[in-house]
Amino acid sequence: MNDKERALIEELYSVYEQPMYRIAFAVLKNPTQAEDAVSEAFVRVIRNIRKIHDPHSDRTKHYIIRIIKSTSINCYRQNKKASERNTSIDGSTYELPDSNDVISRYIRREAFSQMISGLDETDRRIISLRCEEGLPYKDIGRILSMREATVRKRFERAKHRLRRIQEEQEDEKERFAL
Repeated sequence: MNDKERALIEELYSVYEQPMYRIAFAVLKNPTQAEDAVSEAFVRVIRNIRKIHDPHSDRTKHYIIRIIKSTSINCYRQNKKASERNTSIDGSTYELPDSNDVISRYIRREAFSQMISGLDETDRRIISLRCEEGLPYKDIGRILSMREATVRKRFERAKHRLRRIQEEQEDEKERFAL
């Protein structure tokens, strides 16, 4: 990092630190978390400092706002997930087991495998690569020699079929429960 970039970062910090904090606080409603979000957002800005030329331009302002909003929302989501794992009993807070433990993962994988077995091979592969491997559509397209748009559309259609299968299974369970 050169002196010009350092000076730019310092100026960005002096101009945008307080507005960024206000945006983060509006989303997170917690001063400590808002400060963390601002720090995280500035790290992202520093990584992309070469994209910024004028700290006072509207383009820079919108870029900074977009980064702090997305960072704050990500922090909010992480906090929400963490709070969902905690439960209160008799005034004491207990952490529920993480959903990634071995037994629940095995049960979910078996249920998932059973549910997607009704799909054709290509759709099963798309669902598996997207949901289990977490691959983006572009990479799935490369693996399956398909266009990204085709993969995306097939994924959406397969999701709808899986929802119908799940609804049918739930209806069947309700019929047998009566």
